[in-house]
Amino acid sequence: MHTYVIVYIVLGDRLD
Repeated sequence: MHTYVIVYIVLGDRLD
């Protein structure tokens, strides 16, 4: 699974 991709996008959006 590419769960890390989802997490990365979510974290990036929240950190932004």
